Amino acid sequence: MPSPLADLPGQYKTWAIFLLLICLTSGLFFAPVVKMGLAEHDAETLRDNALISNDLGYFSSPHKAQITGRPVAELAKWLASLLCGDDPHLLHVAGISLHTLAAILLAALLRKMAADLLLCFSASFLFLANIGHFYAVYHFSGIDYPLALVLVLLGMTCYVQLVAAGGKIWIVGAWFFFGCGVLSHIGAIAVLPFCLYWSTLCGNNRRKILQDIIPLSIFLLSLSIAAVKLTPQHTNAQRSLDMLSTAAAGFDSILGLTKQLFWFTSKLLTFSHLLTRSWHGRATWEFYAGAAIVGLLLALIWKRHKPLSAWSVWTLMALVPFALVEDSVVFGWPEVMSRYLYLATAGSSVCIAWGLCYASRIFGRHLIYPSMIALMLFSYSGLRVLDNYYLYRAGYYLWIDGEKKAGIAQVGRAIRQGGDILPIGSIYFRLCNMILSIGDPVDSTLAAARTALPDDDRLLTLEYAINSFDSDPAVAQRARQAIAREFQRNAALGPAAEEHYREMTGTIYRFTGHSFYTRQQWRQATDSYEIAAKLSSSDFTG
Repeated sequence: MPSPLADLPGQYKTWAIFLLLICLTSGLFFAPVVKMGLAEHDAETLRDNALISNDLGYFSSPHKAQITGRPVAELAKWLASLLCGDDPHLLHVAGISLHTLAAILLAALLRKMAADLLLCFSASFLFLANIGHFYAVYHFSGIDYPLALVLVLLGMTCYVQLVAAGGKIWIVGAWFFFGCGVLSHIGAIAVLPFCLYWSTLCGNNRRKILQDIIPLSIFLLSLSIAAVKLTPQHTNAQRSLDMLSTAAAGFDSILGLTKQLFWFTSKLLTFSHLLTRSWHGRATWEFYAGAAIVGLLLALIWKRHKPLSAWSVWTLMALVPFALVEDSVVFGWPEVMSRYLYLATAGSSVCIAWGLCYASRIFGRHLIYPSMIALMLFSYSGLRVLDNYYLYRAGYYLWIDGEKKAGIAQVGRAIRQGGDILPIGSIYFRLCNMILSIGDPVDSTLAAARTALPDDDRLLTLEYAINSFDSDPAVAQRARQAIAREFQRNAALGPAAEEHYREMTGTIYRFTGHSFYTRQQWRQATDSYEIAAKLSSSDFTG
């Protein structure tokens, strides 16, 4: 079984050209990101890092703004801050460099797993350019995911060598890198089924497999439990574990997990290189596509094809921890979905690359090159559109950080440049509330939003709420009646829909209150705040 560098003397030029090309490709694809600002949670992370620099004991303080339960990732962010300061451009370079390193390590690991160079390099480029995990690459506070994958890939390299030749140094290396990976993100625990499957695939006897896997499993599961203990209650991970424990793995819980897994799996293909209008939502057909892809991955696992079957295991297992996350946390939040796809895209990229290589063997060796070029061009085009989604998130961060005018202008620019392939309903709704918060006229923005999305409930309710304070009593009365009808309609849909509509309407009235207060319209401000307070009350009855 070849080492990733064993063939380097004979193929020095090939590997050198690969490294040069992948670094150039990374620079080309992600250069626009370097010019962007920071996004949500970055300010808290940088403030924590500054306090840690002044007092190293603050690293373990319960008063940190960003306690993630991922100490290795938090350490990496602090080191990045030491090297880059608060410069957003350098911090973006750090995140992109880590992602590029993960792509290179993927190629090296595949070579160690006896894959041919074409598969190694194709998978590496496809992973680098995958648009599905864009937010994990763009967002400095999201480097937990690239870091965890880098550590997992290094651990896998050690483990593959351990299975092939043994040696204590490889045991130590695998344990160290896997342990650091789990402490960077608990999703790295998916490496256990990967290692177990690889050992069986390589024909190790049962005793040898158990000797390797059982101690490693105890070690990593212990670290996972420790990571959970360090994770605050308000995080998605902790809420998901709480939900799982209270659900007691009942039928509804298992059904929900399966549906979530199908949806995530479908996104590995439908949101990999071609950006479609459904990228941020859920189309019904995606569940069926996801089920078909899961079936295909299981078939590949059954076939025991090296190294493809092992990466099929990784692809599925790397999604399972995130399938536990509450549906409301993921649906409607593309940046969350994008981060959760990151670890699994390493495996899906291998599967896609293998498919291209297999097709080229059937239809002609020349087929893979135009196919790869086409996918890379689609990816580049998709990333330039997704730049605008990050621009929106960064603009929202500016607004939160007090630069309200600049934030509003940036969100408006994101809408103009990104068009309706972005989730503009959510973005327009947030932009209108941002404008209301500073007391500026929202009429033109809301009119543009209503024209683009005439049936959007959020924008419609926002218009009703503003009109409910109209100087014309008839207009105000009709608006209040319309909101009452919307409450009745959502109540008929069930408690979850009713609560969602109530929270949304409360948010709207809170921002209209800010607008009236800023313009010193005291009566309207008071009325608006009172309505918002009533809607947020636990004993609200509609």
